[in-house]
Amino acid sequence: SLAGLAFSLTTWHDNNLYDGKTGLITRPVECGMKRQVVSGNGKLYPRIDPVMIACVVSPDNKMCLLGHMMRMPLNFFSCLSGFIEACETIEEAVRREVWEESGVKVGEVTIISSQPWPLGKGDNCELMIGCYAKALTTDINIQDDEVDEVRWFSYEDAKSMVEQSITMKSFRDSSYPYIPGPYAIAHHLVKKFVDDNNSQTNNKIIESDSKRIGFSNYRYYSLVTVLVSVGIGLCYSSIK
Repeated sequence: SLAGLAFSLTTWHDNNLYDGKTGLITRPVECGMKRQVVSGNGKLYPRIDPVMIACVVSPDNKMCLLGHMMRMPLNFFSCLSGFIEACETIEEAVRREVWEESGVKVGEVTIISSQPWPLGKGDNCELMIGCYAKALTTDINIQDDEVDEVRWFSYEDAKSMVEQSITMKSFRDSSYPYIPGPYAIAHHLVKKFVDDNNSQTNNKIIESDSKRIGFSNYRYYSLVTVLVSVGIGLCYSSIK
């Protein structure tokens, strides 16, 4: 997380040495969290792109929908995701992206939590907004060129992938489908699907590693983020 924060801020600084509106030179201010136009009053703020990522559950709650992107390693599956467009709600973005990437229609959408992702497209920081979505249909019709495969996974398959991703066994053997590890919000969304199916027996998967970076444990990282931001700002103030 520290390396990601450093990369995100330093890249933003390097890409915004000049004001895009006036062309005037800018300099870092407020501990490196903003840039000030040197000969003007304008300020630049780090860009954050909102992205929805959703675990889509079948109408009978027995399967979850995961996709494999062409740019990803063999058999690497994850929750469907996409950028939220201008004037679009999170729920609308989920329904649109899921339909575009899989052809599956989605009804109810529940926002679960979020995760900052500093290494996004175009060197911009992304805010991953994790959602739980209920499918209205199950027929798959891929309409996105970036998506190689979309598949419904049973509870048993999802449980196995979650357990293997915790031990990192899946990364050593990619001959079978696998999902991201506990570092990613996609992992926790799939785990929620597994836990929801386990709720009747109260047999939830135990993840000692994921608890350190789970949905409710960002307070520590927020403090570290502030400290690192101050350090980066001081460094830029001295060299720019």
